[in-house]
Parts: sequence; structure tokens; C-alpha cells
Amino acid sequence: MTIRAKLQISAIVLTGCAAAIGVILLTLSEVVNTAIYQATTTNRLAQEIWALNALTNDYVFHQGERAQIQWQSQYASITALLTQQHVIFTTPQERTIVEAARQDHTSIKDIFARLVALRGALQQPGIEQGPTVALSIELEERLASQILVRSQSMIGAATQLSESSLTARARAHRQANVLTLALIVTLILVTAGTVLPLYRHLGTTMAKLLEGTDVIARGNLDYRVEIESTDEIGQVGRAFNTMAARLKASYESLEDKIRDRTTELALANAELQRKIAERKQAEEALQRTAAELARSNAELEQFAYVASHDLQEPLRTVAGFTQLLAKRYTGQLDAKADEYIAFAVDGATRMHQLITDLLEYSRVGTRGEPFQPTDCTAVLQQALTSLALTIQESRARVTHNPLPTLSGAAGQLTRLLQNLIGNALKYRSERPPQVHITAQPQGHAWLFAVQDNGIGFDPHHAERIFGVFQRLHTREKYPGTGIGLAICRKIVERHGGCIWAEGRPGEGATFYFTIPMEESARHEQPHPECTAD
Repeated sequence: MTIRAKLQISAIVLTGCAAAIGVILLTLSEVVNTAIYQATTTNRLAQEIWALNALTNDYVFHQGERAQIQWQSQYASITALLTQQHVIFTTPQERTIVEAARQDHTSIKDIFARLVALRGALQQPGIEQGPTVALSIELEERLASQILVRSQSMIGAATQLSESSLTARARAHRQANVLTLALIVTLILVTAGTVLPLYRHLGTTMAKLLEGTDVIARGNLDYRVEIESTDEIGQVGRAFNTMAARLKASYESLEDKIRDRTTELALANAELQRKIAERKQAEEALQRTAAELARSNAELEQFAYVASHDLQEPLRTVAGFTQLLAKRYTGQLDAKADEYIAFAVDGATRMHQLITDLLEYSRVGTRGEPFQPTDCTAVLQQALTSLALTIQESRARVTHNPLPTLSGAAGQLTRLLQNLIGNALKYRSERPPQVHITAQPQGHAWLFAVQDNGIGFDPHHAERIFGVFQRLHTREKYPGTGIGLAICRKIVERHGGCIWAEGRPGEGATFYFTIPMEESARHEQPHPECTAD
């Protein structure tokens, strides 16, 4: 038999015993309650009969109408109690006692009626004292005595009924005790016969399983538990042995795989060591190249600075003498000579501007001011002050959103905004220029945008316009050296950000650039537009 079947049988037996105890206790409780109710009713009946006796005596001595009414009311109450007694007492013996009490009760009524009639005859007018009156009084006393005798008989009947109720209650208690004890003994026997053997069986089997688990955990995969039962515990034991066999097979297979994998890892490790060595050599070569490139860039920047600085003096001399020639001899020579002089003056002026811009470009990385907290609103106001005349002449409208305070070089940031706003004013359309500057947080950086409604540009040239001396228009149409946006890029890159532009011909342009919020963020991952192809 399976453990489940044993448990089900035990549960059914236990449930049946518990239900039987409940039913027995409920039935006996009803019997006890009935006995208590019977005893209470009989006691009340006895009390009512005693009260009736007292009223009978009261009537005999006082002979009043009030006493007669009270006696009749008390009699009616006893009649109701006797009716209840006939209902609640069901055994033949009890019914016989109740019926005798009812007969006595009826006789009392008849006797009391004769007593009332005799009392009425004595109270009629014209009746004189004599033998007849004395005989009537004696008869009245006999009738009262008969009532008392019948009442005592009824009290005796009530006492018998009360004793019967008490006997029934005691008998019910004894039966309840006996049956409850029998059911408790049955429960103990059922428990001892099913639960305890099952408990011992489970305990023994679980001990074997735990021992087997401990042995297998120590590495002995050949161990098997010995369980011969056919119930669920036996199934668990056989499943345990099957698991141990599969575990041994898996372990052996895993050892083979580990040996193969170890061989592969040894080969891969050797290959990795070779690649690491090659990577170190490549990194060392890259570091040497980077150092050489940094030195070369530094030398180039120094050369550009020195060259542009040293060229200032001879260029000023050339420009001065050409301007002097133009002032003194313009109009005195022929037209061709005036044209040559004008070309020389213009070339010297443009050369001076190119060298000046080139010098500023080289100074962005080498002679830049240190970073410090900078109010970008103040920086924008400084740039607008420098462009005030151009803004007024072009009737431009420059607006901005609230701008942040960040760590940067105030002079270079002023130059950055001045170049971008100046470009928007230079490359304006026929409409009055409108320039709007915004800044919003994006990650760990501030994203600035300078938007205009100018002539725009072809998106294919979005990267080219940031090159040195790169122009999209002729010098005659839009003057300049083509180095302004290159300076902007170098300023932004020095601050750890990046710059790019978006636009379409005739639809204006928007220049974006990022500035890190903190110094620690200057070497973090750049904005996606900075690395776009």
C-alpha cells in the first residue's frame, strides 16, 4: 500500500471519529439541555402548586372575591405548565405521572368549585347560626383539606419528574464520557497503527537518503541506497540511485570535456600571449608615433606663431610703402599703374589679415587663458558689443535663452560666439537677420545652438566649412580669410567639446557645439555628432 493511501485511510478514520464525537456530543448536549429544561419546569410547577395552596388557605380564611380571582389565575398558570409537561416528558412512565398530575389538577378545580358554591350558600341572607351552619363549615374544611391532599399529590408528581430529569441528565453524562473515551482510544489506536509506523518508515528511509547524499557529496559516485519498499519512499530511493548513476556518467563526460577544454585553453593562452606581445609592441610604436606627432604639432604651431609674428614687420613695411605710393602717385601715372598700385595695396592688406588670423589660430592652443567659472550670458553680451555696429547696419535681431555658467576661457568663448554670430550676419539673406542662441543640458555637457535665417549651405559641405582657408563663396561676394570657423573648432576642442553645423540652401543654418559641465567630463565619450562620418 502506498503512503498516500495509508494517509488517506488514516485521515478518513480520524475524520470519522472526530465527526462521531461531534455528533455524540451534540446529541448528548441536546439530551442534557432537555433534562435541564424538564427539571426547571417541574421545579416551577412545584412552586406554582405551593402558591395555589397558599391561595386556597387565603380564600378559606378571608372569603373574598379577590382571593378567588387570584386562585383561578394561579390555577390557569398551573394548567399551562401541565400542558408543557405533557409535551416535554415522552417516556411512558413520565407520561403516566403527568397524566395523574393532570387528573389531580382537574379534581382540585372541581373541589374548589364546590367550595365556592358552599361559601355562596352560607353568605345568603336569612341563614342563621345553627347545626346546619356548623355542618357547612365542617364540610368547607374537608373540601380545603382535599385540595391540599391533591396539591401534595401533584407536588409529589413534580418531584418524581424532576428526579427523572436529573437521572436522565446523569445518564447522558455517563454515556458521553464512555463514548468519548472509546473514541479517544480508537483515535490513539488508529494513530499508533498507521502514523507511528509510517513515521518510523519515513525516518529510517530519510536517514538512508541523507547518508547517501553525504557519501556522494564526498566523491563516492558508486554508492547506492538500499530501499526495498514499493511505496513512494521506495520510488524516491530508486530515483536517487538513478540520479547517482547519471551523475557519475555526467561527471566522467565532464572530465573528458575538461581535459579537451584544458588543451584548447593552453593553445589559446599561447596564442593570446603572442598577441599580447604583438599588442605591446604595437602600443609602444603607437606611443612613439603619438609622441612624435605631438612634438611635430608643437613645432608646427610654434613655427606658425613665429612665422606669422615675424612676418608682421616686413608686411607692415610693404603695406606702408604701397599705401604711400597709392597716396602720392595715384592719378599722376597712367591707369594701368594705378591698377597695379591698387592690386599691391589690396594684396598687402589681405596678407596682413591672413597672417593676423593665422596668428590667432595658432595662439588658441598655445597661449590660451586658463579655465575658470564663466558666465555665458556675460560672454554673449561682450560678443554683441563687439558686433554692435554690424548688428545695427544689418538691422539684425539677436535673442537668446538663459545661458549657463561653466568652466572655460572667457576670451575664447567670446571669440567663439562672436565668430558664429558674425557669420550669421555676413551670410544673411534679403530678410532682416534673426539669430537665436540656446543652451540645454545633454548628458554631462551643455549643448549650445546658434540658429539664423540666412542663406544656409549645402549639407555636403557641413564638414568642409570648418577647414583652414576653406570658403564656399568668392571673396568679392563675401569678404574674409576663411579661417573663422576653423578658430571656432579649435576653441571648442580645447574646451573638450565638438562643433558641427546643419543647414540647407535658403533655409538658414544652425551651428551646434558642446562644452563639458565639469573638468572631469572633458575626456568622456563625445557627442555622437562629433564622431559621425
